[in-house]
Amino acid sequence: MIENASIDDCWNLRLRIYVLGYYREGESILIVLYNASSQVALKTILVDCYEKDGCNRIEDAMKDFSLKEKKLDYVIWTHPDRDHSVGFKTITSDYTSKDTLYILPEGLSFWEVLNDFDKFKSWIAITTNKMIGKMNVERVNTSNRRVSPPSYATNFIDGSHDDVLFSIEILTPFANQNFRHLEFNKTHKGNHLSISFIIRLGDLGFFFGGDVENMAIDSIDRNKLNNLYFVKIPHHGSDTSDTLPIILNDLKHEDEPPAILSVTTGYHKGKSDLPLVEVLDLYKDSSFRILKTEDDLHTNGYGMWACNFDRTAGNPWSYIGNGDIQVYY
Repeated sequence: MIENASIDDCWNLRLRIYVLGYYREGESILIVLYNASSQVALKTILVDCYEKDGCNRIEDAMKDFSLKEKKLDYVIWTHPDRDHSVGFKTITSDYTSKDTLYILPEGLSFWEVLNDFDKFKSWIAITTNKMIGKMNVERVNTSNRRVSPPSYATNFIDGSHDDVLFSIEILTPFANQNFRHLEFNKTHKGNHLSISFIIRLGDLGFFFGGDVENMAIDSIDRNKLNNLYFVKIPHHGSDTSDTLPIILNDLKHEDEPPAILSVTTGYHKGKSDLPLVEVLDLYKDSSFRILKTEDDLHTNGYGMWACNFDRTAGNPWSYIGNGDIQVYY
């Protein structure tokens, strides 16, 4: 189902993507489609959640568009690993309404959160708000044979009868792969459940990878990965998710490849030290710029890039870090 919405001029549509990463672990993403002439948010999406010392730094970005008053349209919990899952209680309390749609992967259950009290609190908050009717919850999965995977779309129409479709299309998890993991391993890990998705603004694509791994990446219809302008690098630049940059490089148009801006967050815990340099090197072939949240690291251990997309610009990307604006043409 596609809803229609009015706008003064479709050329005023702008997309801003905030990518937040903490030094040791934890990430969250805020996506805002807004009207440049009024600075009013038209669609808002929160992807994952993380609090450190009781503070979720993505709330700093939410203030730019007064989201405590406007409320979020979508909240996507990609998978139940701790670094994507802490603090949803505050989000449900302060930033959602009965119209907010929570999107969770099929297979995410009570048992996946029992090993961590902070994840358990997030689960209880979502379940409680669903029960009292404050918000809607939908479980999603895709299938290699499904022609039309889950999607959510709004068609913006202006007075000149120009129109632009804004959509969210779920790419993973694949239900059949999760069943296979359960059948052979008698269990699955959070990454096997991970939602990845593409946002489209007209013909232009913006990819968000969650912690999706190579088995699922290789099963995505490659036609859906054409014409990407933005990639949130999956799984913090791990070599378990390193086939995506190879696919993107294969898809490059020789005449004029899209100017892909790639962004990654880090993970430093136990034996892991991500992102891996050799994985980021693979993205250099398909990306005009690679941003790491640690390159904008604040003294209290987090970094956040605000990436802006302007449909009217020759090279559409600019990005903000640490208070400075840098534009590349």
